[in-house]
Amino acid sequence: MLKLLIAILILFINDSFSQNLINPHGTLVHAIICEDGILLAADSRASWYYIDSSSGNLNTYAHTDSIKKIYALGVFRLGVSGYTILNNQRLEDIVDKFNKKNKPDSSIFETFKKFHYFINNKLKIPDSIISRNQYVLAGYENKAPIVLTIDKGGKEIVMRKIGNRIYTDDIAAKYKYDLQEPLTCDYVKPLIDLMYDSCALAKKDIGTPVNIIKINNDNSVTDLNTFKFRKYKNQKEFFKAILSGAVNIKYDYPFSRDWLFKTLKREISE
Repeated sequence: MLKLLIAILILFINDSFSQNLINPHGTLVHAIICEDGILLAADSRASWYYIDSSSGNLNTYAHTDSIKKIYALGVFRLGVSGYTILNNQRLEDIVDKFNKKNKPDSSIFETFKKFHYFINNKLKIPDSIISRNQYVLAGYENKAPIVLTIDKGGKEIVMRKIGNRIYTDDIAAKYKYDLQEPLTCDYVKPLIDLMYDSCALAKKDIGTPVNIIKINNDNSVTDLNTFKFRKYKNQKEFFKAILSGAVNIKYDYPFSRDWLFKTLKREISE
């Protein structure tokens, strides 16, 4: 009987102009090993923040629920939280470049090591930037399920042990399930839906719809909760889509729209 791994990483995924913010947070990446596959889920919210000068707290002033946070990395799947821009390069583009230039490896550990080397040495992005993010890598090695997590700020790749629950925000502690054996993806999936809906209501930085995939033992993927991600050529194209109204943005204050538009126009012109 396979043990259960629930890896919960709650983090914030942001845009390039917010990279100076302290302790970004918000994104929920969730991995569960079941009898018949690995469920990997991530919310879709990207938020823009400002720092309150009086309290020093981060406050959201605008957000969108249309961001992809799970990527194919070799034959495995990578859930990423943190910065979407690493040294002015989109994370999505970095992953695409890696996949085109590297042959798939059957080892999940070696795959991430190669990915780290590629970012560090080929793209010249320093560890101080790479380690701002947290990463969840999931898949099968020789039909055995494995989830690799790398903590934010971590200098080494750490293999988490199966059988415990991992979370980086107290909100995750609320969701303790009375799980029954056997643990199948069909049984667990509605619990993930409920958890994401509850988290989205309880915490402003987490948003739905949620992207949920099932990783099969041959590392093929079945989409369980699918919503369409529009692919943009680059970050400037994404910003232009926001300015044109093609991307749905929700604003938290009367000044939010003007503030965001001025910021995006500045980013486009640089």
